[in-house]
Order: sequence, then structure tokens, then C-alpha cells
Amino acid sequence: MGPAVSADFQKTLIEIAQEKYGAVQDTDFPRIWHFSMGMEGFDETGISDEAKVLDQLIHGVRDLERVGADFIVIPCNTVHHFYREMSAAVEVPILNILELTAARVTHSNYQTVGVLSSETTNRLGLYDKALDAKGLKVSKLGVVRQQVLNGLVAKVMAGTQDVDDKHLAEEFANTLIRSCGAEALIIGCTEIPFLLDCARFSVPVYDSLAILAEETIKFAYGE
Repeated sequence: MGPAVSADFQKTLIEIAQEKYGAVQDTDFPRIWHFSMGMEGFDETGISDEAKVLDQLIHGVRDLERVGADFIVIPCNTVHHFYREMSAAVEVPILNILELTAARVTHSNYQTVGVLSSETTNRLGLYDKALDAKGLKVSKLGVVRQQVLNGLVAKVMAGTQDVDDKHLAEEFANTLIRSCGAEALIIGCTEIPFLLDCARFSVPVYDSLAILAEETIKFAYGE
């Protein structure tokens, strides 16, 4: 979710299997069902119709279970608002991108963590819940900057992001670091990595999409 992100995610899974597990022959790679769902009630802001989105997610995870998936991953932070409902709908495990990312962050001794995310993830505080429980303060964009970021996410979805868009996204990230005192940064929307070079920042960056890919392959190989 969406198509560009899920395609890049599968490519990353293959690369990790090659680099870390020495996969060469087709049988060396995990079996993957890639279901790119055209989600109604969902846009660059996140969830616009909760009932419609939840219904499609339930059907989606059941379809994946039906075709034989041993476990499910969804490379989208926002829809994990419905993690409990999705998990209750199937017997196979669903890896939780929010929990996996938060777990990486909470292993370190930060006090303030910045989160760049969709408007829905920001508004619902999906990362706040996990980080607050560990005593971490969360810094997020205000309403105006979040609305601009929504527009950048839409450009990624359309494949039209440019250098100026990347500079603007980097400026927003640095606002959280320099003005809000973030000692680490979570990229909590899977379109945002298309706009940022994580190596350019002065603090550690936790890319939720990359973390999910790493944990997916570990799980697939039984680690």
C-alpha cells in the first residue's frame, strides 16, 4: 500500500535475502504473495472512511490467508490503526510495523523522538502510544506543515516527486530535530523514504519500511 511502495518493498525483500541469506536459486527465496490492493476510503492524508477501509483490510488479510500465506505484512503504518481487527480475522500472524519500529527506538536512551507520518497516523497518535509507554516524548509536525507533507506524499504516490520536494521534506525533518529537540527520527509513513536520504541527518533515523523488510525476511527464514 500503495503500488509504488509495495513494489519497492518486495524488491527490498529480495535484496535482503540475497545479501544476508545468500539466496541465489529461486528456491532459496521465501515464497511471496504480493497483493497490491486499490484501497477505497484512503488517500495521501491516510484514512478518510474508516468503515470502508476496515472492511477491505479484513477481506484482504483473509484472501492472503486463503491462498496459503504463513504470515502477513502490510507496508503501511496508518492501516495498523486496525491491527487488532485484522489479527482477529485470521489465524496467521500479522507483523506489526508500528511495534517493530518502536521496539528499535526504545532500545536506546532517547528522551525525545520525532515522527514524520501521514496525517491520520499523526492525528491518532499511533506512535505516541508505543513511545509514551517507554517514557519518550514525541515531536510531530503541526497542522500547516503536515498539510504540505500530505501533498508531497501524493506526489510520491503519483511518481512525480522532484528535488524541491525532497528538500522540503528534509526541511521538515530538520525542524523536528533542530527546533523540537528530537534525538532520533522515525519515518512513520512508507511513502516518505522516497523523499529523504536518511544518511543526511545528524541523528539516527528509523525507517519503518526498511525495518519491516528486515523483520519480514528474518521471520520468513525462521529467525
